[in-house]
Amino acid sequence: MLPRRAGATVGIPSRSPAAGHLAVLRNFFDLARRLSIPGPFVSASLIPYSSSAASFFLPQAVLRLMSARHILLVEDNSTEAKLARRLLQKIDPNIRVTHLQDGEHFLKHCSQHPLEDVHLAIMDLHMPVRGGISVLENLRARHVRPSFPILIFSSSECTEEVQRVYELGASAFVTKPSDVDTYRLALQNIVNFWLSTNRLR
Repeated sequence: MLPRRAGATVGIPSRSPAAGHLAVLRNFFDLARRLSIPGPFVSASLIPYSSSAASFFLPQAVLRLMSARHILLVEDNSTEAKLARRLLQKIDPNIRVTHLQDGEHFLKHCSQHPLEDVHLAIMDLHMPVRGGISVLENLRARHVRPSFPILIFSSSECTEEVQRVYELGASAFVTKPSDVDTYRLALQNIVNFWLSTNRLR
């Protein structure tokens, strides 16, 4: 039996050994509900998703969520943020970018939104209100360790700053390029490693 809308019970054929997928599907529908994806889900937009254990019919919007990779982009310069978003989505159209204008907005976002779908944060080092080092210090002081990698992306070449961000638990320090082509290549390398090779979830 197919669910009629988000949160509905999912029926799995008794011959299928995939009972464990029930909880996974409930998570998908819960995510769809929280992101206000409209139901009902029984419609022509249903397309199959196959696994070795069972075949399910899921709404196309939920399937997109399953394949999407979510990046929090913390950058005070709106021009750079727009450029980074455009380049990331050219690299992979499935990447979803949430722009946060400084470290304070990042901390508020982390406290007010579920982070299960966040795969990576790319954060500028120097920002007004709260910069990258201040964010990392705040997280450490509260003994908070996000489940996703935090990359500090900066044009700074100060050895002390680089050392400090690693001491505070940053996953990587990436030098921000000055030209668009190198900028795109840097983002491509970030995506290849942190969202593919090193992806744990």
